[in-house]
Amino acid sequence: MQDRYTGDIGDFIKYGLLRAGGHCQEVRFWMSRLPGCTHAYYWRRWSNRTFFLVNPDEEIQRRLTIFVRRWGGHGRLLSSTT
Repeated sequence: MQDRYTGDIGDFIKYGLLRAGGHCQEVRFWMSRLPGCTHAYYWRRWSNRTFFLVNPDEEIQRRLTIFVRRWGGHGRLLSSTT
């Protein structure tokens, strides 16, 4: 198990669950460490995956809203403000 984040876009690799409290707590931990991370979508459909949104513009925010409406039953949207 290892973590690696150097600050470059596309340079975040996460292997395994390392923190107590479950996957959502793990996601919140990484959200707090990623500069500009406003949302994370925890996809649970076929295999657990998390997509982090870093510095999204208005168009990405709009598309996220549409995505969550369509696929919300298969995952969970986490926000840095909640």
